[in-house]
Amino acid sequence: MPKAEAKLFSVLLAHAGEVVSSNELVIECTVDEQLTPSAIKVRVGRMRALLEPLCSTIIETCRGQGFRIPLSVLVEDDGEPEASGMNWSRAA
Repeated sequence: MPKAEAKLFSVLLAHAGEVVSSNELVIECTVDEQLTPSAIKVRVGRMRALLEPLCSTIIETCRGQGFRIPLSVLVEDDGEPEASGMNWSRAA
């Protein structure tokens, strides 16, 4: 994954379940080049294409607000995460 997309993904993961505005992503994701809100949209599209084999709805667009990753971790009865890892599901 390219550096800018990796940074974008890490910021969205750090705010899992929360909407992150394009302007906030511009500030947090500018690595080697200055990004714009339009460039963020392009990067999100590229990330969706890269991540589609895992889950096509991993990054949601919240119209007029920004983007979010709805994330839930499945927990076993013993309080430990399942061996299968993450359950990427749509948050309500």
